[in-house]
Amino acid sequence: MATVQPELIAVGSNRTAHALDCSGAEAAYAAGTLVALFRPHEARVHAVLRGHTARVNSVRFAQQGRLLVSGAADGTARVWARDGDAWRAGAVLGGHGAPVVATATHEIEGGAATHEIEGGVATHDIDSAVVTCTAATDGCVRVFAHAGAGDAQLQQTLALGAHTALDVALAPLPGGGLLLAAACTDARVRLFVRRGGAFAAAAELVGHTDWVTAVAAHQVTEATHRAGDAATAHWRAGDVVLATASQDRNVRLWRVWRGAGGDQRTVGVSDGVVAGADAVLAGHDAWVHSVAWAGARVVSASRDGAAMVWGAAGDVWATDAQLGAAGALQGAVFGGGGVLAYGAGALYAWAQHDGAWAAVAAPTGHAGAVRDVSWDARGRHVLSVSADQTARLYARFADGWHEAARPQVHGYDMQCAAFVAPHAYVSGAEEKVVRVFRATRQFAAAARARVGGDASDSDEDELADGASLPALGLSNKAVGAGDACAEDPDDTYAARRVHTDVAALAPAPAPGAVPLEDQLQRHTLWPEADKLYGHPHEIYAVAAGAGLVASTCRATSARHAAVRLHSARTGQPAGVLPAHALTATCVRFSADGAWLLSGSRDRSYALFARREGGDAPYALARRQQAHARIVWDHSAFRRSVWDPVLILAQIVTLQCFGYGAFSVLMLAAALLGGVELSPRLLFDCHEASVQSVHGLAVLAALVCMGAANVVPLVYMVERSRLCVDFTLTFYAVHVILVWWGFGAPTVLAWWAAVAAGGAAMALGGRAACLRRELLPIAIRGLMPARPAERARADEEHELEARYEQPHFEPPEQHPEPSEPPEHSAPPRASSGSWSNDDWGVVDAPEPPPKGHKND
Repeated sequence: MATVQPELIAVGSNRTAHALDCSGAEAAYAAGTLVALFRPHEARVHAVLRGHTARVNSVRFAQQGRLLVSGAADGTARVWARDGDAWRAGAVLGGHGAPVVATATHEIEGGAATHEIEGGVATHDIDSAVVTCTAATDGCVRVFAHAGAGDAQLQQTLALGAHTALDVALAPLPGGGLLLAAACTDARVRLFVRRGGAFAAAAELVGHTDWVTAVAAHQVTEATHRAGDAATAHWRAGDVVLATASQDRNVRLWRVWRGAGGDQRTVGVSDGVVAGADAVLAGHDAWVHSVAWAGARVVSASRDGAAMVWGAAGDVWATDAQLGAAGALQGAVFGGGGVLAYGAGALYAWAQHDGAWAAVAAPTGHAGAVRDVSWDARGRHVLSVSADQTARLYARFADGWHEAARPQVHGYDMQCAAFVAPHAYVSGAEEKVVRVFRATRQFAAAARARVGGDASDSDEDELADGASLPALGLSNKAVGAGDACAEDPDDTYAARRVHTDVAALAPAPAPGAVPLEDQLQRHTLWPEADKLYGHPHEIYAVAAGAGLVASTCRATSARHAAVRLHSARTGQPAGVLPAHALTATCVRFSADGAWLLSGSRDRSYALFARREGGDAPYALARRQQAHARIVWDHSAFRRSVWDPVLILAQIVTLQCFGYGAFSVLMLAAALLGGVELSPRLLFDCHEASVQSVHGLAVLAALVCMGAANVVPLVYMVERSRLCVDFTLTFYAVHVILVWWGFGAPTVLAWWAAVAAGGAAMALGGRAACLRRELLPIAIRGLMPARPAERARADEEHELEARYEQPHFEPPEQHPEPSEPPEHSAPPRASSGSWSNDDWGVVDAPEPPPKGHKND
């Protein structure tokens, strides 16, 4: 089986409150229906975990990073176990009737786990039990026990009534037992205590004035107690301190300890255990979404775009650092020698060196469905566009592939893109215009520094210095070095625009350095160079080649389903190519520009040939209703390369292998008796006869010689469509050698054996090559689709087959067929002109995504 090693996994984070966690050198975050794993010091994803069928809302490590628990909108939580450098799926914690929004785990060494049986509570021994709590929007918290990633058993279900737990935390109860804290939507923190049996409601912590969004528990140790300040001097080893975040913009600390109550600020939790308010951390200007502990320090993240690190300073709590991001933050944790945070689909990282905090690189990726990808002609950059309204460009750095630029941030969902030059591309979105973008001088210089080369080999002199996006604008404006000082200082709008221009001209990252998220958002835009008009509906597909740009739009009639051509140099219309009845979903040029291929929702493909003169540079050469379902994409044209040395070597190898197999078979016959070895056996047709054992052995060897040649066809020729060609060549050479050595072959039995061997060689080689071509490609780090997913895909294919195929007529006579609503199309391959064969890629068709309605 062929194996592919991923070079880049780029995916953004989900916009939920508990979607990031870190343990040691491993971090994980929720990314769509996946869990993405990365090492903070590498700043790139190395694996993803597949299993959930809906958006993942929370991830939490357990057992010092050996386990990972994820909760999702499919109503389940999944346990993943580390197996060396890989992760394997474990128990599935189900039962909720609504999305799981938070999880918490706690390990009990050498204890007993409990489970609920018909309303009662039974116990069973587990050497090392892990207790996991899941909170969902159905108003319930479910408690499970499991040994590692093994089968889990439901222990208990806690109903919270009309309110919902947005987060949960588990911690050892001072004096023995287990403490469960639930952050609820009634502005309270509910505490539950378990001492050997089931959890029971113990107390409520009141102080917040709005929803409590997060809770984190910290058990005080001797080390943290000695390292504390006056604000934590009253803490004792064994105490539990809870940090809670709320939409009232505050973070509160609560202490749970063994002692006597009696104070109005304390509540009884259990026998000899009380809890009370310890501190209020005020500083955020918007809702606070998360809190996390590291020793005696707390980090909180808020919608105001700040991640605040809190610590005891004298007899009060104060901010040790205020780390800002370009947008609202959903969560932050300690990890990677600093702080990791995320928000609006982006990840951020800060590291502390010599007491100073500095931003460092973090994984990046789209936060919406990726609609299209495109390689540049030199294979140095990959461009992707997404429903998150951004275009992202990836390049190879010293330590691997990373996002190098974010050339377009649009106001519409992006649909397609294609490179027209190394420093220029075209893109289409859910609008009627195709936009052309050119790189900035900063990007060209950075690209040259990554790969080496001379500036004289590029077009840097023709590029703008930078780009900016005006307020409420959709077009990136080119910025020159003198633009920042050419405005009237009394014009407030101009002052704001100058500020944007100055930001666009800010220094780029150091040569070879991976850009930070803030730099990608602010300093890597490409200016818009042109707009291509002509389509009446939203753009669907684009391609570039032969100095032209081909584009299509959504269409429900043949009049609008044409492929439109524009000059890549001037942007002027170059022609209209009608061929389809419904939306043309894909379009591609051949490498030499001689052909243009398009596919459509009407289940047909159209092939256009280059021509001189006429209204358009291409003319329809062939149209065929080739499929029973929608044509979503097609492979690139293969470049034919004449390599006579390779072809001659393949022919010689086939002859040698076939003759070697014949010789081995005749040697075996000679050892068994009845056959005398001689070169005449192979090249003299008169040796073949059905009248003697000797002749029958020669005939059998001739047939087996052809069958044996299936092996070199599979492993040397490798292409099923070439098997017949090489078979005919092999036997043509053999007939010539027989005729040259012993005269024209006239024995009918010899010809029959040659025909049988040729048939076995051609048919067997073709079947084996087809089977080899269709083998799945295993990608390390990506778990294969589960049987349930494959079953759903088969059901969708059956539903698609029920739709009738539309009938195509000439555009001027075609009635306008009705078309079901179009949703997001599946991702397509590059719209450029490179060939899959050139890159060694095996094309395998995939079904449309779940929920996509076909014609």
